[in-house]
Amino acid sequence: MPTKSAAKSSKVISDVEKEALRETIRERKAQSRRRPGNEREDGENEVQAKIAELVPAERAMAKRIHELVTRAAPSLVPRTYYGMPAYAKDGKVICFFQAKSKFKVRYSTLGFQPDAKLDEEEMWPVAYALTGLTWGPHWLRASFFPFFLFVFCVPMANLTEPISLPLRLVATHITSVVCHVGLGINVLQEGTRIFDSHGAYQYEVAAACSGIRSLVATLALATIYAFVKLRSPWRRLLVVFSAVPLAVASNVLRLTSIIVSAEAFGQSAGNYVHKNGWLSLLPYAAAIGGILLAGYWLREDRLGQPTIEQPILAGPEQKL
Repeated sequence: MPTKSAAKSSKVISDVEKEALRETIRERKAQSRRRPGNEREDGENEVQAKIAELVPAERAMAKRIHELVTRAAPSLVPRTYYGMPAYAKDGKVICFFQAKSKFKVRYSTLGFQPDAKLDEEEMWPVAYALTGLTWGPHWLRASFFPFFLFVFCVPMANLTEPISLPLRLVATHITSVVCHVGLGINVLQEGTRIFDSHGAYQYEVAAACSGIRSLVATLALATIYAFVKLRSPWRRLLVVFSAVPLAVASNVLRLTSIIVSAEAFGQSAGNYVHKNGWLSLLPYAAAIGGILLAGYWLREDRLGQPTIEQPILAGPEQKL
């Protein structure tokens, strides 16, 4: 016979979820009885009533969000959604506020439904933690940079095509010049193709080989290194901007190694260098070395300037 603790642990729906379901049932009954044309007025009254029920800190947050949404998107109709303030268009909820005390979560959030159509890509964040309103402007300043790094995680899809084609042409041209002039290898260039004058091998610098991925990765590494190791804004910018030529040079190094291998041992050797995962990491090592060298040359203590200690990021229960 199961014990009481086992029965409690086997609950399919928590008390918080049951309350949310009861709220949404009440909302649907109220909507079915609502007269046409009164949606906005009735919804405003319901939202204000739910905001008044919140604890003081969350009430202030909900009021601020209500002001922002009604001012920025006056076409959205206020309503409640699982007992929380929400805003709808054509009867469909677009965004909603979720109080942490109501749903027993770490912090309050502002969520968006698919009908908000924030973006047309494959992935997009739809729930935003209201850490700034929860923990104040000090937390916003301290946490800005870690959140900024998510920029490098956003899928680019076809947005990179205007950049990848010029990168392919530049990398192809520099590689052919290095091979022909620097190494004495008689190669020819035709657009994004590099081939041997005797027809022994040929390579197409495709979109995947444009270096756009290594450029994004190098930019991310340079940004992190500049923020952590340097304090002067212009020094940080120099290190970040150095990522562009470093990424191009790294891609040229990779392409050149493929050509050298094909010249020495045939196209099969060049294909091996091209497809080998470990050898593909060598250009990144060169880019990382270039970032470290730029940071060493630009470091403040090299010129006798004192460095400033970076404040430790405090948690929500600590004072900054």
